[in-house]
Amino acid sequence: MTETTDDRAPPPAAAPALSQEALSQLAHMIYDVALDNSRWVELIAHIEALTETSDGAGLENAEGLKDLRAHVERAMRISDRLSENRDAGDLGRRLLSSLSLSFQLFDADGRELSQEWVSGEPGEETPDPLAKKPAATGVLPMALRRQYDATRGPLNLSEGAQGTTDDVLLGPDLVRKMGLPPRVDWARLRLTRDPQQIAANLSATYGLTAGRGKFLAAFLKHADLRETASEVGVSYESARTYLKDICQTIGISGQTELVRAALQNPLSVIDADFSPTERASVRRQIERPEGGQMEYFSLGDADGYPIIHYDAMSGVGLDVLRFPEAFEKVLRRLGARLIIPCRPGTFRSSFIRRKSAAGDAEDLGLLCDRLGIDHFAVLSNSLGSVSALHVARAFGARCDRLVLASVHNPKYQEDHGLQGNYLHKISAVIGRRSPLVLRWLIPFLCKSVIQDPGKFADRAIAVADCPHEEAILRSPNLLKSVQMILEERTANGFAGVVQEHRHIGRPLGFDLAELTVPMLLFHGDRDRSSPLEGARAMAEEAPDATLYVLEGMGRSMIKAEWDWLLAAAAGAPFEVPPATRRGPLVDSLAG
Repeated sequence: MTETTDDRAPPPAAAPALSQEALSQLAHMIYDVALDNSRWVELIAHIEALTETSDGAGLENAEGLKDLRAHVERAMRISDRLSENRDAGDLGRRLLSSLSLSFQLFDADGRELSQEWVSGEPGEETPDPLAKKPAATGVLPMALRRQYDATRGPLNLSEGAQGTTDDVLLGPDLVRKMGLPPRVDWARLRLTRDPQQIAANLSATYGLTAGRGKFLAAFLKHADLRETASEVGVSYESARTYLKDICQTIGISGQTELVRAALQNPLSVIDADFSPTERASVRRQIERPEGGQMEYFSLGDADGYPIIHYDAMSGVGLDVLRFPEAFEKVLRRLGARLIIPCRPGTFRSSFIRRKSAAGDAEDLGLLCDRLGIDHFAVLSNSLGSVSALHVARAFGARCDRLVLASVHNPKYQEDHGLQGNYLHKISAVIGRRSPLVLRWLIPFLCKSVIQDPGKFADRAIAVADCPHEEAILRSPNLLKSVQMILEERTANGFAGVVQEHRHIGRPLGFDLAELTVPMLLFHGDRDRSSPLEGARAMAEEAPDATLYVLEGMGRSMIKAEWDWLLAAAAGAPFEVPPATRRGPLVDSLAG
């Protein structure tokens, strides 16, 4: 009898399940965070500690992940319910529903996001055949999107047609101002021009009494207060009181003029400015050769010197979406153009799976080809250093200079076992040891920040080590920026943000000594997230690097100091101001 052996490797042993004690403790902390997001520090520290024990493998175990996902999903539903009040009563959305017979919503790729909604009660017949629900196409034709891009304003698809409705297409620049969910990029509206229909819809939406509804219908028919008073049989003074009450109930100011506008141009009641200046949106998109799109933000003259910016994952270092005018003024003075690429899966960029941040350099190559850019400079902030370093290595002499603000040196962090604050630990520790955990941790974190950014700021303020940092973190508008930008950043889901965290936690894959690009490093001596020693180590290893130590400044300094940092990136003269200066923080963040 011949003995045989099986040389095949045995299947890997399944990771042990998370112990019940560890699971119970972690679940309790997850629910605590859902109710009080200032406790994220403790949750991250606990998960980090688990990765260093025998329970760490349980975080990657299929059953353990299933249990954790269930708890996180419940906790996220709690967070959603807590934040519902913040979104309730949005005037733009309510008026949109009141004035439109129907609408369709589409994402950045033109896919329909919702079934078309029709005014009126279910089963109610409408006398206007145009108001009946058409068959949903499911996709917004590319031809219409290109036509809109050419006009950069509300596109009336029924222009010249007879009837009582307008078929209007609104693009991303206008949709943003309507209070719709961030993942909505396109809205196709069928707006009624019938005064009786508008009055009925407004009455139903805002709970107007029968008498007020009758008055509103008469006013919209006559567009004259005296004629309205005569038709409904009240005095002129009573008519003025009725109209004032209706406007206050609906939430509209301007009374007669604005209510007339609701009839003559329903789009005007949406909180949006359709002026030519507004049409020139900061947000732009290009199509990828393999399909999908890449979004980028662009400010300044088209022929200005290109400055490419890579931010940290929060995306609020340079808040160009909320305060474009402040940046335009500085860019015009410098003769520069600011371009901010949006990484795959963030904002309106289609998701593409990438192994490392080297893919950001590939995306920049595509963008430069489309925009005709040959030479450029790069300005990065915080964890954006990783993308900037990959770009410098890939483009070489085409990159004139590399300006790193609040330097993140991944090699130094790794060599010295440093992980920075709790947000950095998500990438540098948890993301490296238990990458599958990021799939539930990142969405939960993002929703938690969106729910209440104030508690995050309070925690950061408590550990701020200088007045400069504290002044930035106390800005009320900064909280609004964090909330809005994070909503926009995750509009297409969380895959892109999860991938960003994975890339940050991975080694660079090359030595800094390989970089030949001139580098200017600016680092606050009160930065408690990334040590000043890491910036010094980068300055010593890179062949052509100069380090500027900013006394009395911390991690968030770019939010107040971006004017002279842009000058440094543009190759213009600059001076590092003292930490007592607040700079453009006063005008852009605190203004």
